[in-house]
Amino acid sequence: MQARQVIDTRPTAIPAGTLLQHFCGWEIETDTDVFDPTTVTLMDFAPAAVSQPASGDIHFFYVLPFSPRHALVETTHFSPQVSDQDSYTRELRDYLQSRFGLQQWQIRHREQGVIPMPKQTLDLARRRHANIIPMGLHSDTAKASTGYCYPHAQRQALRHVAALFARQDALAVPARSKLSCWFDGVFIDFLEQHPELAGEVFLRLFTAVPSDALIRFLSDRARPDDYLRVMTALPKRLFIRLAYLRAVSA
Repeated sequence: MQARQVIDTRPTAIPAGTLLQHFCGWEIETDTDVFDPTTVTLMDFAPAAVSQPASGDIHFFYVLPFSPRHALVETTHFSPQVSDQDSYTRELRDYLQSRFGLQQWQIRHREQGVIPMPKQTLDLARRRHANIIPMGLHSDTAKASTGYCYPHAQRQALRHVAALFARQDALAVPARSKLSCWFDGVFIDFLEQHPELAGEVFLRLFTAVPSDALIRFLSDRARPDDYLRVMTALPKRLFIRLAYLRAVSA
C-alpha cells in the first residue's frame, strides 16, 4: 500500500531535561458519602496533607467526583523525573486519608501517564520529511504548559482534512499559533525556575481571571483582552523578565 502523505502519531523519545507532567489516578468507590459531585478540584496543592516533594517538583492532586461515593482522584507532578509506582500509591493513599478521612475504598480503575512539556514545540515547516506529517505529543498538537490535547487535536485534524480536500499535496497544518507557543514557553520557564511559586500563581489565575476568559486562554482561543487579563493576574516583574529573556534567546 502506498500513499502520498502519512499522518504520523507514533510516540517518540522525550529529550533529556524536558519538564514532564506525570500522573497516576484511581477511580474509587466508597461505602459512605464523601465527595461533592457539584465541585471539581483541579489543583489541590495540600501541603499539610502530603510529604513535601523533592526540590523543583510541583505536586498537586486532582479530584473529579461522579457521585458522593464515586470519584477519580489523581496525583500529578511537574518535574523532569518520573516517580516510581510506590510513590504514587503512597501519595494517593495519604491524600485520601488526610483530605477525606477515608480508611477503606475500592479501586475500580487505574490510569497513569507522562506528558512532555517542551519549551520549544516542533516547527512543522522545518520537519525532515515533507510528506510525513507529525501529529500528537511529538508534534505541536498538545498545549505544552497544560498537556491539553484533545481540542487541539480535533481542530488540527479538521484543518488537515480540509487542506487535503483542497489539494492533495497540502502542507502540514499547525495546531497552535506561534503566539500561544511563545506564551507556553514563558510559562514553562517560570515552572522550571520558580516551582515554589506555582501554587500561588495558579491560584491567581483561577481567582483573578474570569472563568470564560481563562478557558479560552487554556484552549488557545484567547482574544486580545483575555491575554491582557491573564498577564495582569501574573506577577508582572517576574514574567516580564522571563519574557524578555525568552525573546533575546530566540
